Amino acid sequence: MKQIIHVSGMHCTHCSMRVRDAIKGVSGVKKVKVNLKKRTACIVSEVAITRQSLEKALLLVGYQLDEEAHP
Repeated sequence: MKQIIHVSGMHCTHCSMRVRDAIKGVSGVKKVKVNLKKRTACIVSEVAITRQSLEKALLLVGYQLDEEAHP
């Protein structure tokens, strides 16, 4: 499965690496590609990953899902 999320709070390469590593730690995630310019993360997973799981992982490292991108 593939999904794209919008992440708020990323400002530099270090931020994007922290976001990538946090998402990689979520159970079921196979691959993550973070785009700093677009402030997005493309996630490839074996199973459906819940928004809550991603939000929790990001909050632990100081970032948030962008609410405007998730109606």
